[in-house]
Amino acid sequence: MTDKKVVVGLVVVALIAIGSYFVKTEVKVPSFGADSGPTHLIAQEFLGGSVRGLVNSTSTTLATYTMVAADLANPRQGAFYDTYLHLKTGAVATTTNTFPATSTLAHVLPRAGMRTDICFVVATSTGGAGMIIAEGTGWKFVVASSTRIQTASGLAPASAVSRTITGGQPTCGMIVRERVFNDSAGFVETATSTIPGDFVLILTPTYPAQ
Repeated sequence: MTDKKVVVGLVVVALIAIGSYFVKTEVKVPSFGADSGPTHLIAQEFLGGSVRGLVNSTSTTLATYTMVAADLANPRQGAFYDTYLHLKTGAVATTTNTFPATSTLAHVLPRAGMRTDICFVVATSTGGAGMIIAEGTGWKFVVASSTRIQTASGLAPASAVSRTITGGQPTCGMIVRERVFNDSAGFVETATSTIPGDFVLILTPTYPAQ
């Protein structure tokens, strides 16, 4: 009887082993609906919200300053800063920041039509102290996605356009990569356009200080 029990036990063990071999357990891996890596080729949904916090905090006592690419775009992240936070110090009330040439930022928005957003904030305890952002080589500033700041003739001015930003009046804008800009014909793209082309900064209107 004991031998029979042993045999039956061995048969049961064998059947379990055989069954576990042929029966596959399906392990479900959760799908996050996003591509891995920095390039996303499908639409993304942020149902829990999102926060953008790539901030460049700067301070200066200079009256004029020619910006470099690293002032607007983080060299490590390879993206434009979400916010350019400017702290004015010293006796000079306002600093004029001239944008760097677009040729130094072509790698950040490498294709025509690509865009990003940026905000300029003056952090100061001195009322009225602020900064002026001015067009650099290859830049065109427009306001409220309508027209570029114009002269009485209706054409964009020959000199660089600027925008004054003071404490309590943050200014945000959209940077759009363009191939070429023609002052008399407006925004145009042609077959002879060269890379790097112009960048357009579309600024929000000013509003009363808070």
